[in-house]
Amino acid sequence: MQRFTEIEGIRGILAFIIVLYHYGLNTIVLKISGGIIENSHWGNAVDFFFVISGFVLGHSQNKQQKTWGQFSIQRAFRLLPPYLALFILYIAFEVSSWEHGEASLMLSTIGLSYMLGMPQWNGVSWSMSVELYLPILFFGAFFILKKRRILNLIFFAISLLCCSIISTSYPLIDTPSGLLRGLFGIGLGITLFLCAETFQ
Repeated sequence: MQRFTEIEGIRGILAFIIVLYHYGLNTIVLKISGGIIENSHWGNAVDFFFVISGFVLGHSQNKQQKTWGQFSIQRAFRLLPPYLALFILYIAFEVSSWEHGEASLMLSTIGLSYMLGMPQWNGVSWSMSVELYLPILFFGAFFILKKRRILNLIFFAISLLCCSIISTSYPLIDTPSGLLRGLFGIGLGITLFLCAETFQ
């Protein structure tokens, strides 16, 4: 698969921002700016990840079409190994503090608890669940949007509007909000790719 050097660079910057966000980037910016910037939404960097993922997924599927099964397996093998490695560490050191029942813990092993609105072992891993399962669930949408250009333009406009609204608000991660962020972010990336292909 073709690698986009610029996109990889942007991903690196976004990953760094998200790590800093979880270690108090808002507080650091507040202090450095002397209180001028008090409501920065660095957590919204995740939404840019979703857009990039959608664009790359659209390009990949357009270049080499896969069946739903092939796509699902490839997606799982790409995203689950690092997630499972961290989960094993959690089991080793923190499982005794789990208070949400065995079913939720078991579903957490494959990142499915978030998608079902249940507690998961690592709250910040919600975006991995969205990245893994939404493209699998909406796999067929790519082919529909590719064939129906007007529908693609409509969904592009809706996704762009929704992502714009989301990016100006506090980043919510509860199940409905996170799923919508993923749906419109990944959708914007896919439709953006298809628009670029159409008007190239």
